Amino acid sequence: MFATVAGYLRATAEERKLKHLQSVSRWDALLDILRDDQADLPPRLLQARADAAYVASEYELALNYASRALALCPGRESTIRTAVSSLRHLGRAGEGLQMGLEWVERHPARAGLIHKDVGLLLGDLGRPAEAQAHTAIAFRKQSGCAYVAGVHIYYTALVEGAAAANRLLRRWLLLRRGTVFFYCQTARGFSEAGDLQRALWCIRRARRRSRAADVAVVEMQVLLAHKCAEDALRVGETYLKRSRGGAAARSAPFWTEMAAAHEALGHEAEALDCQRKAHEAEPDSPRLLNDY
Repeated sequence: MFATVAGYLRATAEERKLKHLQSVSRWDALLDILRDDQADLPPRLLQARADAAYVASEYELALNYASRALALCPGRESTIRTAVSSLRHLGRAGEGLQMGLEWVERHPARAGLIHKDVGLLLGDLGRPAEAQAHTAIAFRKQSGCAYVAGVHIYYTALVEGAAAANRLLRRWLLLRRGTVFFYCQTARGFSEAGDLQRALWCIRRARRRSRAADVAVVEMQVLLAHKCAEDALRVGETYLKRSRGGAAARSAPFWTEMAAAHEALGHEAEALDCQRKAHEAEPDSPRLLNDY
């Protein structure tokens, strides 16, 4: 994989630097490295750069590096996952689905978490039953992963209904602890299946683990979907008071939901003001609910 010992040492040094810059949120410095492209990068370093670019929400860069890594080392599941997930974020779900399915067909024994990614792409394309079939495979192979469990329960709610999803959730929680993403994703599933009370139960547990804007956004989305605009607005206002406006000011999704709540209540001036704040806000990076 490495032509010389010097090449190996350079690659491992860069990997450590990429991880450090991510850990301290030095995104400008990270992007300086990622944009300094070189033709002879080994697969391991291409993968490290692809992952770093993905975390930084630079999906074109992530796809570029992951595609080159796949050309040199086609059987690595982590690399195909980065590639198809980047395509999903770029709005190219059809391409991502084709790439993912072709990889699964060529490497069935190595396919685990890639089934979750294929499921998400199928869901984006309006094919929830097929999505559930793939997330079920990922769930069987990685049942301890809260992310996979959350996604599978979400599609189970959409396909089989809230009762089936609740049975699956209760069984999973007997042995494991849910994460913020797990509870937010299952809340969305119960909401879309028409079960507001179970959705709010999940959100309360997400809130115990994090007071981030993402959790407030999911709660407002759920309440607005069930025509509870006053409750949604109250959630947003409470979050603003607790965060003293700081974190909210950087969250475009938060202000988007605040605008939707005001609009549903006929508050035209307030809705416009929130839309302006959403336009001005900078999204948090990395995102709490990054779906990788």
